[in-house]
Amino acid sequence: MLVAHTYYTAGMHELAKVFVESFCFYHGDLAIPLVIDAVGVDKNMVGDLVARYPYTKVRPQQFRIGHLARRCGVRKELLLKWKDQIEKGYVTRESRVWKLLMSGEQRVQVVRDLIAGLTGQRVGEDTLVVHFDIDTLFRGSIVPIVKEMEGYTVGLKLRPKIQPVKARITNDVMAIRCVDPSVLWLNTWVRMIEKIKPMDRPVGFGQISHWWAFEIMQKDPNFKVLTLPLKYGLPGRNKEEDVVWCGNVHKLRKDNCAVVFGDELKRLKKLNREKREA
Repeated sequence: MLVAHTYYTAGMHELAKVFVESFCFYHGDLAIPLVIDAVGVDKNMVGDLVARYPYTKVRPQQFRIGHLARRCGVRKELLLKWKDQIEKGYVTRESRVWKLLMSGEQRVQVVRDLIAGLTGQRVGEDTLVVHFDIDTLFRGSIVPIVKEMEGYTVGLKLRPKIQPVKARITNDVMAIRCVDPSVLWLNTWVRMIEKIKPMDRPVGFGQISHWWAFEIMQKDPNFKVLTLPLKYGLPGRNKEEDVVWCGNVHKLRKDNCAVVFGDELKRLKKLNREKREA
């Protein structure tokens, strides 16, 4: 079974709509489950996404702003200001704290919990979860990844010799088989995150902590890693032939990214319609 997954906070709902609509455009007839962990969404937002793709399961997540503020040693109002900045798409030395609490911490935890839950159900090697950043535009089918992942535990976007360390691995596309070595890897990643206090985490800590966990797991012979093909994107560029586009490649604010990707999806649908009519 193939399962797609993403995670987002309510302020990025416009991106979530484009994500789901583009996923449906290329997978609508296949009934591939799409699991979305969504922070701070309401019932209308949930219904908005399910209406775009009926095989969507939204799992509402909460954040306790007071608890998070105490962990960071800052006022709630300041943390909410950083939240607004991140959801509009720009990261500063200060607002990075919110980004790393959400996409750099809670996201990893919910991915871990999803994989651990499916592994515990003994669906095992028959289930492959592919996680995507919310600022993803689908431009083709992800179904071929099932065959590409045969014999592998996880599929990651790797450049192991590049500097700095945060550029060696990216988290925007991760293919994860629901087996015990995957759970061990994700548990290791969570431990690496928890070693560093929120205010001490540098920009890029999501990738840095992932690289630390990856290096540890390389010693495990049961942890078999595929470097994902180039069609799943490289940092710094989106190409016409890519299966997915990632928003941070465009260096756009998140609100602008939703517009750019929405326009591109309209163009792709028009091309598809013209081909059918030709």
